Amino acid sequence: MGRLAIILPIHLIPEGDVALSLINWTNTLDEESKLIVVIDSFQGNLQIRKWVQRNISSPNKTIIEVNVGNPGETRNAGLKEVDSTEYDWVMFVDYDDILVYEDVKQLINSRNVDTYDLLICEYEVFKHKTGEIEKRKVKLGVASLVLELAFWRIIYKAKIATNTFFPSLSMGEDQVFFSRILSLNPKIAFFPNIIYRYRKGHIYQLTKKKSVRSELNGALNMLLEDLKVTGGRRLLRFLLFIRQVLTYLKKRFSY
Repeated sequence: MGRLAIILPIHLIPEGDVALSLINWTNTLDEESKLIVVIDSFQGNLQIRKWVQRNISSPNKTIIEVNVGNPGETRNAGLKEVDSTEYDWVMFVDYDDILVYEDVKQLINSRNVDTYDLLICEYEVFKHKTGEIEKRKVKLGVASLVLELAFWRIIYKAKIATNTFFPSLSMGEDQVFFSRILSLNPKIAFFPNIIYRYRKGHIYQLTKKKSVRSELNGALNMLLEDLKVTGGRRLLRFLLFIRQVLTYLKKRFSY
């Protein structure tokens, strides 16, 4: 049976529909999966800790507090809490999104999935303002993933994820993390399972803040540095990956 560690950074006290969704999906978790809540808040970690303790009743829950101010380092803090000898898989969930836990559990307990390092699935976009739901299909092939990375719809083998780290960034950190995973030549499988609902248009999303968009240059520089230490057959793949990153970021974050 596959065991899962879920890393959940929280930087604000959840409210309204976001709070209700978070409470609902976390309360579907069982003892086999470890929920690692990483609190990093300008509101005050104590208040969020109280909210988590009061509202999230997952039976296998760890709460840690950090003061780093970016999702890259908060996820790194969560990864340090994962024992890869005890847990087989790792996922990252944003607190305003929804994990379809039963489908994840069914997938990681399927035959032969343990032979793969990354399980890449489909997901849905939930439009916060209208309630409209849009299904997003898996884009087959490693190079095409950068155009629709959505790294939270990926289930990572714990032994690989815990030996990789995020940069200290608020944007682009997932692209850098994924490129580092790719440099290890992981064995990848694609599945049609919908395991994640991404909330679009939430007022507190970091991608809405121009103050953190300047960090994209830092992410791109890190990608280029990673390229310098790879070579041979990896070189062509990384060049294509970085080219698509540039195209993706230009289209999504130009202003």
